[in-house]
Amino acid sequence: MMSQENSVAFIDLETTGLSSEYDEIIEIGAIILNLETREQKEFVTFVSPEFGVPEEATEINGIRNEDLIGAPELNEALRCFADFVQDSPLVAYNARFERRFLAQASRTTGIELLNDFFCAHQFCKINLPNLDRYRLIDVCEYLGVPSSGAHRALADAQMTSAVINALGYLNVGLLDAFRALGERVAQGTAIRQKKVKSRVTPLPNPTGRFAGEELVITGEFALPQSEVEDLAAELGFTVAPGAPRKSTTLLVVSNFDFRCGYVSGKQRKALELRAKGCPIKIISEGIFFSAYIDAEQGLAKRTECS
Repeated sequence: MMSQENSVAFIDLETTGLSSEYDEIIEIGAIILNLETREQKEFVTFVSPEFGVPEEATEINGIRNEDLIGAPELNEALRCFADFVQDSPLVAYNARFERRFLAQASRTTGIELLNDFFCAHQFCKINLPNLDRYRLIDVCEYLGVPSSGAHRALADAQMTSAVINALGYLNVGLLDAFRALGERVAQGTAIRQKKVKSRVTPLPNPTGRFAGEELVITGEFALPQSEVEDLAAELGFTVAPGAPRKSTTLLVVSNFDFRCGYVSGKQRKALELRAKGCPIKIISEGIFFSAYIDAEQGLAKRTECS
């Protein structure tokens, strides 16, 4: 059996979306590496979600509902993962993402994960300051690290390990290097919250394709509301506060509300106006990003840091 001393676990999660509150883990991958002996072992498991895999998630990671037939439920999968990593420090490429989902899973199952957590994305930003983008596949390409199988949990964990190795830090000094860069996440604590500042609704881009159209959003989105509003304004939409009105042309509903059939007050108002002849479109958050954002501007899927 491999000793856990001087070992680190590179991990990755695949999920049904970006919200740790409303979306679910569907795959966990990890590699434990002994930094002295270079001995390593791997762990990967699918996780059966409660609500299934939406098409937009399958488009990113290729995981289909039929792939998850017979997969362990979250409680069993997380228990196996916790037994595998034990108290090894965890390294994820985008640690905030993985840490949020693991924290939510821990609350749901009662399985404690008190491991130290380190972010390879921030580590790469500091050690490679001149790159234009810092997605995992971009860093791999720059360093000559193979990136086949990207967006699958074990493959991404392997790529993260290979990136750290290419930077010359895959040795017993790795954890000290992480700590020296201030990327340690204290055990059991949440990310320090930024002070909330008053926000001015963004002005629409007058040359955007949807200039002159009005948009309203409703529900808890995966991205912060301010970022959704900024993206809509870039496309020319006027982002309207409050409920839809006669001038509103598009209502965007969060994936969670859309999936579970919850009808908010804003959506009821939109349906009333549409019944009176107002041409208001009602679409999901996922359709908005794929049809309006990604297709119109060629923006990358927002599952990785840019």
